[in-house]
Amino acid sequence: MHDNDRCFTCGKPFQPTEHTPGYGEDTAGWRHCYACCALLDKEQMRREGRITLYLSWSNDMAGASYRLSNWPGTLQIVPTRVKRSKANAFGRTIDRYDAWFEFEGTSWHCVNQGDNQIARCRRLA
Repeated sequence: MHDNDRCFTCGKPFQPTEHTPGYGEDTAGWRHCYACCALLDKEQMRREGRITLYLSWSNDMAGASYRLSNWPGTLQIVPTRVKRSKANAFGRTIDRYDAWFEFEGTSWHCVNQGDNQIARCRRLA
């Protein structure tokens, strides 16, 4: 039986914080540390050509820019271009963001619509 206090991928103990449990859980219920979550997300991108990430605005010491990240923030991608437009949904106008980025030499595109950060990403070629 697997130890639920350690990462299924690397075997290291989880590092919980005040606001997080220190792990992510996959669809089979296995727990993975945040560093391994990034590795698994990259593997999914390679294998499936699709992933759901989060598009957010960052205004840090490196300057203001958009960022794509996985849930724990251990996978970070800076888009090469972000375009804001309007879309119609449910009888009202909402914000739509299209972002383009490179991952391991391939071009990707993602779309975020509405008042959330969810970005549905797919490989273009």
